[in-house]
Parts: sequence; C-alpha cells; structure tokens
Amino acid sequence: MCLYVLAILSLLLGSSSLYEAIETRTLRLLLYDEGLIFVQQTSLQAISWRQVQAVWHQVIDESSPTDTTPSTRHIYTVSCTDGTKMIIGKTYQLEQMERIGLLIEKATARYLFLPALNTYQMGQPVLFGPLMVNREGLSHRSQMLLWSEVRCIKRWYGTIVIKKQGKWVAWASVNLAAVPNVEVFKRLVQHVIAEAARQLFPAILNRYQMGQPVVFGSLTVTREGLSHRSQRLPWTRIKRR
Repeated sequence: MCLYVLAILSLLLGSSSLYEAIETRTLRLLLYDEGLIFVQQTSLQAISWRQVQAVWHQVIDESSPTDTTPSTRHIYTVSCTDGTKMIIGKTYQLEQMERIGLLIEKATARYLFLPALNTYQMGQPVLFGPLMVNREGLSHRSQMLLWSEVRCIKRWYGTIVIKKQGKWVAWASVNLAAVPNVEVFKRLVQHVIAEAARQLFPAILNRYQMGQPVVFGSLTVTREGLSHRSQRLPWTRIKRR
C-alpha cells in the first residue's frame, strides 16, 4: 500500500524527476524537481515547492566537553501556505543532513526569490525574521548597515555573522533558527550588492583612468599596481589565471 501511495503522490508532483533519495530502516526522503515526499514509520507527507512559504534551519550543538570536533544536529522545518508543516531531522538525523537541507533551501528559493526581489524593487522592505533588507542597506533591530559598509555575510555553525567594512568584530550575529529562507536572503543580498557595484563601476573606472587611486578598504588600486598598507605590488608581478 505504501508503494502505491508513493506512486500516486509522485504523479501529483507532476512529471518531475527524482534527483535525491535517502532511505533508512525507519524513514524515506524523496526529493523531486517539483517537491518532496517524506515517509516515516507512522506518517507520510508530500509537499510541492510551489506551496512552501518558509524554510527554517535550526542547529543544535550536541558536543560534549571531551569532543575534539563539534557535534551538531540539523533540524529543518518547511512551512506551507496552507498551514502544512514538515519537520526533518528532529527525531532522526540523516547522513549529510546539512547537504540535504541545502538542497531543500535551494529548491524552494527558485520560487521564493522572485517575489522577494519584486518587493525589494518596489521600494518595500523584505523581512527575514530579525533582519530587514531595503534600498538603503541591512537592518538588524535598531541598527542600519549601508550596502557600501557591508564587508561579508556568512554562516558560522548556527549563526549568521555580518561584518562591517574596516571592523574585525561582527556588526551582528543572528541565530540561524530565527531567520527564515536563508538561501533567499543570501541571493537577495548578493543581487543588491552586485547591482550597487554595477552602478558604481563607471565612476570607479573613470577615477582609475584619470590616474587617481581607488581605495577598497585596506587595498588601493593605482595605475602602477596594488597597495596594501605599506606594501606595493606592481601589475607586472601579478599572475593572471
């Protein structure tokens, strides 16, 4: 009966192909181009990526004081527009759980990114839990970081770390579990920064062609080469790959 139901659900997901299948003695997780099927001992769920409203990723540190390497549990919660909720990793941890979760985040981002981008382009803020993206920059609580001030944004275990240009200490450290749709957030930030760079590039190029130095934090670009603090590297000594 279970195989029969799986076949029916596969048809309901459309003619999409299966690209990832994980099976253990107690569960089965099937990822398709258009959705996923999650089978446990007493339950069976099917979700279309188009129905997903949010994906949440929680990282729990299960390391003991004697562990030499971190031991973590990854729990993914997939929430749909109709109120359906799927939780993966809470009871059983699959091998390469973080990789599976990333596949889910990327699959749902195909449908969630464009609405987020449209909201941003209309001049409205886009919320990702405690983080807000708008035309001016990135907001966290009452703080605002302009796009020109963003140094880097990265995941660090169960935290999103945001750093400001010229500062070594993090501008903000946000619990990953509090931020929905991290992959959408990442893509939107990359789009905004790339868009800003395209707008700034003509002025930067003009400055360089006029023989004036162009400063990028601790790096300076001139006609002669690159400078980092008191060190200089001529263009003739830089290898191109």
